[in-house]
Formats: sequence, structure tokens, C-alpha cells
Amino acid sequence: MTMKIIKTISLLISCTFNMFSQDDIIAQDVRVEFISIKQISDTDKSKIIETIYKKNDTLVRLKPEINKDDLDYFCNCFKTDSITRIYQILAFTHKRKRHDDNSINQWNSNVVVYFDKFFEKKTIDKFKLFFKPLNKIKNLHVSYTKKIKDANYHILNSKNTIKNYENNDSIYSESFLTSKATYKLVNDNNNKYYSGKLLIDVDSLKDKSLILKKMKQLFFISLGQFQTNYFLGTKSLTSINYIETNRINSFDLMLLKLHYFKIHDFNFTRRKFRILKSKLKKHCS
Repeated sequence: MTMKIIKTISLLISCTFNMFSQDDIIAQDVRVEFISIKQISDTDKSKIIETIYKKNDTLVRLKPEINKDDLDYFCNCFKTDSITRIYQILAFTHKRKRHDDNSINQWNSNVVVYFDKFFEKKTIDKFKLFFKPLNKIKNLHVSYTKKIKDANYHILNSKNTIKNYENNDSIYSESFLTSKATYKLVNDNNNKYYSGKLLIDVDSLKDKSLILKKMKQLFFISLGQFQTNYFLGTKSLTSINYIETNRINSFDLMLLKLHYFKIHDFNFTRRKFRILKSKLKKHCS
């Protein structure tokens, strides 16, 4: 890992959520502007918060997508272009030919987890303890249930064989995160998840100690469809070289805080992120 990436990650972890006092907040939001009512869709008319009637037109102001607390957050966490580059690499799903059209994926409903009765209680308890810090993540709510009908995220022992991961070059060992394990998510048209399933082929997994490690990694990645990588060393759950620990890494928690600081009610693409960053950045001191 280069010194540049280490410094960038250190900056990202050091982001804080200290709020400006009311007097310190920039008075004018970047989106406080009036536009003709003819320019907005019927859907956006519900966002009108102020109206000015002119002789030949009606001017309206829409509720801003980013409020003052969001601006405070942005200024503290997206301090450098290096930080935004790392976030974009991990968060924007690579599924479009044009990178600007790649978008983020979020859960906008509570994540209610059910564990297959096949899994040992000590494994489940360790999983819950590991992810307990997620309780402090704004706009992300994870809870657990013993009733499968009440859950929208199922962690199950797969009834079907899941092979070791392979690509054109080689077949990976069972320790690879998607060897003998996988997950499936259901989303709406705005890339918002509302259902998920994590499957582990326990019967064919020779090293049973890998069960908890796979649970942790795949569950975390599925919270944002984060990209796996080699450059974040061994501590991040997104890293292919992740070495299991008893506590979730500070960087991974910050990644979730960045990802869920706001639930976007539209398809939030890389292009829209860059525009947002450009508009907000000039208001940071």
C-alpha cells in the first residue's frame, strides 16, 4: 500500500460530525434559487416551499436536496479529491459502459436479519457483536428476528452446491470470500434494496472457521454493493486479503457513514455526485 493511500485513508477515518453553530452555517444554501414552474415535473411540484407570482409566469423554490447539516457533514468528510476518489471506487457499482452512469446502491428500508437454525448460537452472537457499532450509522437500521416471516434479509445454509470462485485464469481456494458463499439482493428502480439473502454452502466447506468470516464480509459488502479490492490491506471488509478480526474496522464504519449520510430518492450516479461535490465544495471553509 502506498503512502498516498495510507494518508488518504487516515484523512477519511479522521472525519468528524461536529455541527456548526447556527451562526456559523452558511446562510444561503447552494440550491436556493427560483425557477419557472413550467420547468419542473408534476412529481417535483410536491417539493415547492415558496412561490412568487409574476405577470407572465410563476416562480417557485423547491425544498433543497442537501440541508445545512448535510453541508456540514460534506465539508468535514470529503476534504480532498483523494478521499472522493476512494469512495467512488468502492461505492459506485461498475455496471455501465459509461462510468458517469454508474450509481450507488442503498438500503432505504430497515434491514431485519434472520439466521438459519443450522448456524451455531456462538457464531450468531459473534456476528451481532461485531456489527453492533452499526447502530450509530445514520439512515441505516439493522436488527434481528427469530421469525423468518418478519425478516427481509436471510442468512442461510445453502441447499445447493456453491463452487469455489473461478475466473478465466484460475480457481480460487475456499478461503476466497465468494468461494462456497454468495449473496443476492432485490432492488427497485432507484437502486434501493429492500430484500436480501446470504447463502453459505456449509456442507462442502472444509474449514468451518471460515463461516463467520464469510458472513461478515458478504453482509457488509451487501449493505452498499461495495467493490472488493486489493489496495486496502487486510483490515477492511471490502479487501480480498481481509484477515478476520473481532471488531469492525474504523475505515469500514466511516465508509458506511459516508454512504448513508443521505438517502437519495433518485438514481444517484457518479455524474450527479461530481456535480454535487462541485456545488458544495466552494462553501467549505
